[in-house]
Amino acid sequence: MYDSLVAKILDQQGYEVCNRDQKIEYKGKGHTYLLWLHTYLFTSSDPSDLDIMDFTTTVNSSQRHKGKRISIFHHHTDRPDSKYLRQKLMIKMFKSNSSNNHLVVAVSKFWQEYLNSIRISNVRVIYNAFEVEQYVQHHSRQDFLEQYSLLDRPIIYLGKNEKWKTYNAYQRLKHFEKKFSLVTTGSRQEVEGPIHLDLNFRSYCSLLHLAKVTVLLPDFAEGWSRIAHESIMCGTPVIGNGAGGMAELLDLFGQININDQAPDFLPEKVLEIVEMGKRVEKSAVSRSREFDLDYFSREWGDIVDKTIAESK
Repeated sequence: MYDSLVAKILDQQGYEVCNRDQKIEYKGKGHTYLLWLHTYLFTSSDPSDLDIMDFTTTVNSSQRHKGKRISIFHHHTDRPDSKYLRQKLMIKMFKSNSSNNHLVVAVSKFWQEYLNSIRISNVRVIYNAFEVEQYVQHHSRQDFLEQYSLLDRPIIYLGKNEKWKTYNAYQRLKHFEKKFSLVTTGSRQEVEGPIHLDLNFRSYCSLLHLAKVTVLLPDFAEGWSRIAHESIMCGTPVIGNGAGGMAELLDLFGQININDQAPDFLPEKVLEIVEMGKRVEKSAVSRSREFDLDYFSREWGDIVDKTIAESK
């Protein structure tokens, strides 16, 4: 979503946007691996003014690349599983291949500090942005709850149903299933147990407005957490573990970070929010809605204009 919004706002500013996707098929050890290399190429008058690359594309790019480029860094995993050594190698390659970059864009201060710690100094933070006017309640409360059979219990939203995102929250709250509807969303269902809904965007926005609280306990360091930000824009309180860039988000908008708290702190806070009917303070909702496409356009327009101008 972040990368596509970059393309959208720069296209609106008059740059020619070419989306270059390269599909690589690698066969080895009896398996076929598919890798998408994703690059946006922005041009004004010259045929190749600037490459904007994501993490994977930067890793697979050449140090001999002579064009001007900016890399986007969202996050990386530090889980000690079978992919850990591969991830360490990719970080090493990212560092090497981004050494000649004009700039690396991080999506939170947490990852800016991380990149600085591995001696990548040319880092600027540009936060996630949202088409904020779309985050309205598109359905009446009654219609939505009837359609998805959620009338009988308050909703606790646990985010996308992916193992590394949902499992911890569900395990810690599943004893509430008779009292609350524990809901997940997304096209996949990797964690069995919660009520799972595969929603279109309009229904997803209605869910965010109608949930009593959003609980996010990912098992990896987030870049920012779009779901947390979206929930706040809709007035729904967020409880999170502050993994990665999420800690900055929770602090910025006055939400609850349960990192280093006692095990019973989470269920107590969930009960308190639901029973008291707490919502996000209006000032925090307004602040969260400042991360709109105007903000994104100013920030990205500035670095693209400067990069092209300084390179001529």
